[in-house]
Amino acid sequence: MQGKQWKLGLATIGVSAAVVMGALGIFGDVSSAEPEQVARPVVPLYTGQSATTTTPPTVPDTATAVPGWSATPPSGFAPVWHP
Repeated sequence: MQGKQWKLGLATIGVSAAVVMGALGIFGDVSSAEPEQVARPVVPLYTGQSATTTTPPTVPDTATAVPGWSATPPSGFAPVWHP
């Protein structure tokens, strides 16, 4: 197939698509004048108390993690500061 034949075939497809879209726009049963459909919630939005309040503990449940071992940095590395 030559270039002109490809162009003619693609132009035919494009024009056909435009005609079909125009026909659907004119004769389609989709209308923007229809009333807006509003979805109603199935469950009420407010059902009473939704959160419980408690007093926070004064001491954490777990202690701060402490490593079981320590390593020395290799030579040439800056010393590591440990609090």
